[in-house]
Amino acid sequence: MPITLSLGRPSDQPSPLWGWSGLERPAPPRVPPRGQRRFGVPTALDTSVTPMQGWDVGQTLSLVSEIGALLEELEEQGVSCIQKHAIREYLLEFPDLLDVIPIAVRAAKEIFPEGQLVLGVYQDPEVDDRYLALYVRLPDYDESFLQRLEEAEAGFIDRLSNKAGWLQLTTDFRTPGTTDVF
Repeated sequence: MPITLSLGRPSDQPSPLWGWSGLERPAPPRVPPRGQRRFGVPTALDTSVTPMQGWDVGQTLSLVSEIGALLEELEEQGVSCIQKHAIREYLLEFPDLLDVIPIAVRAAKEIFPEGQLVLGVYQDPEVDDRYLALYVRLPDYDESFLQRLEEAEAGFIDRLSNKAGWLQLTTDFRTPGTTDVF
């Protein structure tokens, strides 16, 4: 029996992962009694979560909750999270990265205090490869940029060994506040 919770995934984008089915289009909801309505629309959004293979429902829900908390924490720290549903799916598939991401963000903020950080999932257009990308966006890029990028990456790169999945610190050479995505 599916568990119902709110994740906010668009219903027209099926999840490629086994274990998280995303939003399902439910039958039209029955109209709740007047005291339980908000602006005339039911307040609950139905989402089915199937336990990850080899996990029980509690472990799966705990992981979903941990990912949501991480994304909220990152946004509170000023990190822009692009395509949140893709980030959630990637972290459901590679939960080992949950402890590395905050360390990478701290390292990047330490070296690039003037920069904007953007987290997203990069999908290689030529081969079937995807990974988390933490982009540094600066107002101006100078000759020290690549050296500083390597210095920031050195603050967390060793923590990626023996982990499934990957987190790449990089840049798209855009200026902070750019709204287009990669």
